[in-house]
Amino acid sequence: AEDGSAEDDGEDLELEVNPYSTVYLVKCLLAEEWPIPPVCQRLVVDGVVTEDDVPISRYADAKSRVFGTLHECFDALPRFLEDPRVQVRVMAVRALIRAD
Repeated sequence: AEDGSAEDDGEDLELEVNPYSTVYLVKCLLAEEWPIPPVCQRLVVDGVVTEDDVPISRYADAKSRVFGTLHECFDALPRFLEDPRVQVRVMAVRALIRAD
């Protein structure tokens, strides 16, 4: 299970995921629940920013649970706005619109 919150006093969410799922896949699942695109998410577990391409199980406790905090982060958006792929630019613009 993965547990993240939008803020320290924010909403909790529990997800059942395959331990071999990447952090990025977990972020995609979180994006279905909260309107924060995966590229604008920073999942922090025990003070460490998770890496998108590693299995979520790397951050699990002894009971195979991951407790993290989800933060909005728009640092990568300028790079995505300059991407030659239209769908990537559209995703970045939508993220900016949601940030308003």
